[in-house]
Amino acid sequence: MMAKLQFPSLVKRHFQNDNVQHIPTEKTIKAIYDTFLEIGLVRDRERSGRPSVTTSKKLDESAEVLSNNSVGYNILGDGTPAQIIPMLTGMQEKELPSTLHRDKNGSFVNVYPFVWNKYRDQGYVTGYAEDGPNIGIWTLRLRGFNQTPTDHYMLPFYRLPVTKSFLYAQNSYCFGNQTSFELFLSYIRRFWTSYPTDNKFFFGFFKQYTHDDYSRGSLTDAPIFDLLRTLHKSGQLERTVFILMTDHGARFSAARRTPQGTIEERLPFMSFILPSSFRQKYPRAVNALRTNINRLTTPLDVHATLLSLLDMNEASSTNNVNVTQRAISLFNFDIIHIDFLPMQT
Repeated sequence: MMAKLQFPSLVKRHFQNDNVQHIPTEKTIKAIYDTFLEIGLVRDRERSGRPSVTTSKKLDESAEVLSNNSVGYNILGDGTPAQIIPMLTGMQEKELPSTLHRDKNGSFVNVYPFVWNKYRDQGYVTGYAEDGPNIGIWTLRLRGFNQTPTDHYMLPFYRLPVTKSFLYAQNSYCFGNQTSFELFLSYIRRFWTSYPTDNKFFFGFFKQYTHDDYSRGSLTDAPIFDLLRTLHKSGQLERTVFILMTDHGARFSAARRTPQGTIEERLPFMSFILPSSFRQKYPRAVNALRTNINRLTTPLDVHATLLSLLDMNEASSTNNVNVTQRAISLFNFDIIHIDFLPMQT
């Protein structure tokens, strides 16, 4: 566990008790721990023989790629389900059949009209990954899935006893020679490279580093960059609309009690990476996105955006949008029909 690496002598003694032949020095153990705290990685990066690029430069490059950042993306309610359920179903929880644990007649969440079902119906390979089932989106208050929801599903891995012993011990961030976040991203990477020519839809949600204290969020920077670099080198990023997002800001912290914290809690991060071929083929939709990211939007609009990606020819040619619709694709630009209700006197 990474917490124990704070005490190199204890780690060294552990290796001795296990009769490990090549025991690293305390200096090496401390260096591994310091590296993890700095960049979120415990293994060496691939090297080409040239000096490695500095982390700050890599993160600057990532920031440039993530330039389509929605500054007006707004939450719909308190907590994660209030954002993710509308994003993936187009409906709020109260509008869907009850799936609560306390409801004896409640359904499993498979009854929800998940957007990945629409992608699967159109021939896409689908995947879903979420860590921490003990505080899961679909398992904390809700009854969860009674059938595998997507073609690839990571939850069974997190329920294995060996996984729990590694990842759910206090202050544990490692699984073997990988951090828990590297492991999570490796599942997504393998999913993507396993279907190089197939259409794919994947939704991943990782919360271990930031659920209780978002100050550790920076540990995800370098691993995310490595994933983007892998997808770019393989050519997959050129065939992918990549959305990087958070569900909400801090809910329980000293920062949350400040005016700035209140704003951040309601305006989480949402960013789009679009392939160059997409930008060339649908310039009008891209211009609409660049305009709409400065408007007040919600998870319902993101759901409409995900649906529009299934038929961009139709989405990019739509001109008339009624602003009273509660869900409008971010690729839709011209809002020309506004109905105002008469004032009551």
